[in-house]
Amino acid sequence: MKMDLNKIFGQKEDKIMVRGVELTLHGVPALAVQRVEAKLPKKPKPPWHEMLSAAGHIERKKDYEDQDYLEDSVDWDQLRQDKINDALLAFGVDVDLPQDTSWEEIPRYFDLEIPNREDNSIGYKLAFLKFHLLNEQAALLHVVSIVSELSGFSEEEVRNAEDSFPGGDSGDASTGSDGET
Repeated sequence: MKMDLNKIFGQKEDKIMVRGVELTLHGVPALAVQRVEAKLPKKPKPPWHEMLSAAGHIERKKDYEDQDYLEDSVDWDQLRQDKINDALLAFGVDVDLPQDTSWEEIPRYFDLEIPNREDNSIGYKLAFLKFHLLNEQAALLHVVSIVSELSGFSEEEVRNAEDSFPGGDSGDASTGSDGET
């Protein structure tokens, strides 16, 4: 007897049209996203600074306002979100890649990497999605949001992902919380 785990676990699927191309969107296992995150470099930590207290004692405190730390944190947050978005697109979007490669002309003009279709089909698919079909921020955000919802990520996680896009509110590393004391 063959079991369809998608039916058992309620795996959902959604189809949308973008520029006349049908995309099949489906949930991504949380473990896949966790594994992608685990491969990231370590999150930057604020430097320690020694200060003389009013009582004359030397105190060590983390400097959450350090410019290098803030810049590194913003870069790390962007790298993290880019990798998660790539994972959501790679695992959560099925698309028939076109035989016509004319879409490659503009990205190649700007020296943007487009992997060889035969050598790296996932990289090629991501390039097709990001540089052609979903090349507008709103379209990319829409697809990533749907895949996130189909994956069962919370509304807060989806909202944080949306805010991380340029112009969003997240990614402000000056909040000072890195989970350490």
